[in-house]
Amino acid sequence: MTQSKDARDYLAKLDETRALLAAFNVATHAYDPGVEGHWQSTPDALPKKIDLGANEWMWLEPLLRELLFLRKQ
Repeated sequence: MTQSKDARDYLAKLDETRALLAAFNVATHAYDPGVEGHWQSTPDALPKKIDLGANEWMWLEPLLRELLFLRKQ
C-alpha cells in the first residue's frame, strides 16, 4: 500500500519537528495542530510537559530554527 502525498508530507514535517525539538531536549508525543511533548533539562530532572497550540507553535518554530542555526555556527 502506498502513501498519499499528503501523508508523506505530514510524516516528513513530523520528523523535522521531532528532530528540531530533540535538539532542545524535548521529546515529541503528538503533532498537528500544535506540539505536545516533554522537556527534560538534565538527565536527573523531572520532565516538564510541553503543550503548544497551533498559534504558539506557529511563532515559536521559526525562532527555534534560527536558534539552532546560530548554535551550529
